[in-house]
Amino acid sequence: ALAGCASGSIAGTVKPGGDALSLCIARKPGDRIRTRRTFESREVQRNGAAITVKAEETFVDKTVAVDDFGVAVRVHRQYERSVRTLLQPGVVPKTETSSLEGVLVELVRTDNGVTTRVLLGSPVRSALDELLISGLDEAMLPRHAVRAGDAWTVDINAAPMLRGVM
Repeated sequence: ALAGCASGSIAGTVKPGGDALSLCIARKPGDRIRTRRTFESREVQRNGAAITVKAEETFVDKTVAVDDFGVAVRVHRQYERSVRTLLQPGVVPKTETSSLEGVLVELVRTDNGVTTRVLLGSPVRSALDELLISGLDEAMLPRHAVRAGDAWTVDINAAPMLRGVM
């Protein structure tokens, strides 16, 4: 079933023949959203040795401005935690803290992607490359209400962050 969202919370479930719902998370200035992302990748090298990388990132986005659909176009993001651990058999695990930890950045969606401005902290510049206000999944959702079984076209020109993906 497709879930419909409004103001960042689940508003209902789309049922066949039921009412149309918006799949977009509508935000308003002042909204705060805490996100915790984890990632794990395992690579087996040619010699058979396995290397595992685990990453964790936690940040809070404060919505500063939205478009007519309630999609955030300007947020202030405070990174609470950003670490990466390298695991190899027979080797002491190595955990690195990203230069983003403790940093406050402003992200602004433009026609060409997202611009960043550091408000607090001193991250490595490359850590700011390719940051998104929202995930790619949100960029692929329609801006209009849909019913179960509906299809829509994703316009990569309207969502510049998708240009390198699709």
